[in-house]
Amino acid sequence: MRKGSIADSSAGRNCSGILQVFDALERYPKKDLLLFHRNSSYGQAGKGKVKLNAKATAFYNELRANVPWDVRRIRRTVQAVEEGKLSKGRPIFLGATDYAKKHDLIVVAYDLSRFIRSESYCRQTNPEAWPTPEELGLLHEKTGGVILATFLDPALTEAERHPFLTNLTRKSGRPRKIDDDEMAQISDALGYFYEDRSGRSRWQYSLSEIASYFNRTVSAIQRALDRVSPTGETWRYEGYRKAAKLGLVEIRENGDIYFPAVSTPHYGSKYRR
Repeated sequence: MRKGSIADSSAGRNCSGILQVFDALERYPKKDLLLFHRNSSYGQAGKGKVKLNAKATAFYNELRANVPWDVRRIRRTVQAVEEGKLSKGRPIFLGATDYAKKHDLIVVAYDLSRFIRSESYCRQTNPEAWPTPEELGLLHEKTGGVILATFLDPALTEAERHPFLTNLTRKSGRPRKIDDDEMAQISDALGYFYEDRSGRSRWQYSLSEIASYFNRTVSAIQRALDRVSPTGETWRYEGYRKAAKLGLVEIRENGDIYFPAVSTPHYGSKYRR
């Protein structure tokens, strides 16, 4: 389902060959995708890049939900903390486009501003600054002609795309209960669940920061973590499984969980259903 289609007033904006992803897939049905998402500063990305990770995960999930193809066509996801102006160098973005060119991939971002900001852009005084034809031409030159596509229509203005960006992590008008789709995003953002050397159970990323980013309370997420996920285990237990893959915990055949630093099971099968 197409999202963020332009109004008639937007039709004259120059996007210099940057396609909406739906059109790109029709033109190049055999090409796989590389997803790119960025924040301009570490403040926006959050401690441990938790906000950047949550937004990129939401983008990935929304793309899967709205574009009809096998998810295996998403070959790589790249996240960056760098400004959008080309004068800032953009090393991570250009590294991603170089990889895409070598592997014949389409680079997809959520909207045009993830690819480029006008050199005259200022969030406070000139938020609607549009990239000039020269700036867009330089973008294609620096990216080596790789195909660039956006999930939202690339011709949307800052004001027009803002509601979509706000709703990307469902921070507006959310239901009271955390459903499985949102919980999957929260689980991805939390990472693995383990016990540190002091014996304290903790998530890979800060639970309080993630709760704040998703506009949920810590207690609401804690309750949801003990709910059964679509896999048949609780969401918290899924966190243990992630830790087990890294060797941080050991899951025995009976479901009990052991930690390398302790000799007795911690929690055991308590979180299983």
